[in-house]
Amino acid sequence: MRFNKYSILFFLFFLAGLHAEPKRSVIKISKTALFETYRFDIIQEDTRYFYIATNEIEQKYFLSHGIYFENVIPDIKKFYKKINYLTDYHSNESSLTLLNSLVFPNFSSVASIGTSIENRDISAYKITKDENVSTNCYIIGLQHAREWIGMEVVLSFVQYLYDHKDDENLQSIFFNKVIWLIPIMNPDGLEYTRTTDRLWRKNRRDNLDGTFGVDLNRNYDFEFLTNSSSNTASETYRGASAVSEPESKSLVDLISSQSLGGLLDFHSYSQFILYPWAYTIDSTDHEVVFNNLALEWQKLIKKVNGRVYEVGQPSKLLNFSSGGTLMDYLYGDFQKLTLAFELPPENTASNGFELDPALIKEISNEMLPVLLNFIEVCDEKYLENQSGTNAQNDTVTVSSGCGLLR
Repeated sequence: MRFNKYSILFFLFFLAGLHAEPKRSVIKISKTALFETYRFDIIQEDTRYFYIATNEIEQKYFLSHGIYFENVIPDIKKFYKKINYLTDYHSNESSLTLLNSLVFPNFSSVASIGTSIENRDISAYKITKDENVSTNCYIIGLQHAREWIGMEVVLSFVQYLYDHKDDENLQSIFFNKVIWLIPIMNPDGLEYTRTTDRLWRKNRRDNLDGTFGVDLNRNYDFEFLTNSSSNTASETYRGASAVSEPESKSLVDLISSQSLGGLLDFHSYSQFILYPWAYTIDSTDHEVVFNNLALEWQKLIKKVNGRVYEVGQPSKLLNFSSGGTLMDYLYGDFQKLTLAFELPPENTASNGFELDPALIKEISNEMLPVLLNFIEVCDEKYLENQSGTNAQNDTVTVSSGCGLLR
């Protein structure tokens, strides 16, 4: 069969059309019409409506089920063509430049823990003054691409620890622990939010059906099939299999090759301090320990700016359960200290992913006492040592950050 140049061009355009990403919009749906909220990407809500970042495939689902909506941003890519606050937040490149500038002999180093789908490094800032110690503490940000403030909080803490590398109150930590700070777990997604779609959440895996992306925080190997989506177009698509994504695998491999004293995972937005479980409303065996520690952190934060964070399980605070999360995987498989933060603004705010960059310093400052306390209490036996706390009035040992803030 012979082809002329026009038929070849037509065929190429046809293939490109098949593989084009579905157009994404922000739509408004009445709360009375939507029940399975965990399946969709709610970016804002008020008393009557959910505002959802959605694509053409999901919109067809709504219409086929008699769920009607109003298109408030018809094309997300066009709407966010120019972001006027872009330079106020770090990019992959500027983040790595900052980390490299803060390397100091016998204190810190920068390493790649792995590469992303698009072959970008996932960079970690590693702090220790004794390479032979066994307690490893992890602080990560930006599993979800659009949640830029999490990245900034981690970078701010890197700068703080570097500036205080000789502080006598921190030396016992630097000599007895390894601190891993990973500001950007999803470098491809971050780049995409900066250049193409500000509200993008997932990584940038080509799903080979016209859709892109896996939700990294549904990709871990614990309750992987529970309350996450097998639909590749969904914002909570869990991936083809557990730990299928190089980004999540890089972190799992790092922790497996070292040890786990504890991990904090920064997200936005809602102002929550979260602890396991996410996949069920059932409590863990360490419910009281987690809750008391989170309440102490709540107090530390409030002392800085007066801002109040709610405390609890995501399955209860968010009114839906999620499987395959990093927090549940680390607690479920390792029984170690692992919590997550949803940073400001509150969940009643307008699109909180577009946080005013003027708030970066304020939020980083209110996280500082929590982060200092975390690296102080982070230990493989923390939960074990705090066990037996089954009464509601039991307390946990919490100081105010290595003496720096007393």
